[in-house]
Amino acid sequence: MIPRFTAAEQAVHYPDDRRSFVAVKPYMVVLLGGLLLGAVGLAWGQYLLWGLPWTLPWLPPPQPAATRPASRGGLT
Repeated sequence: MIPRFTAAEQAVHYPDDRRSFVAVKPYMVVLLGGLLLGAVGLAWGQYLLWGLPWTLPWLPPPQPAATRPASRGGLT
């Protein structure tokens, strides 16, 4: 069955302008921008206070304790 739309119904179902638009209120842009800048600022503050974690670049990353081989005593 093919529906027969009136002119008003056809304008709703088949609009001339089919572009997508998401309306964002200005205070949400400010809020999200503040959260983003705050997170970046906290990360830089942590870096400036404590620096980067120290690792040897030629060693592989440490394994979690559950996957580490069991120690056989003596030197590990």
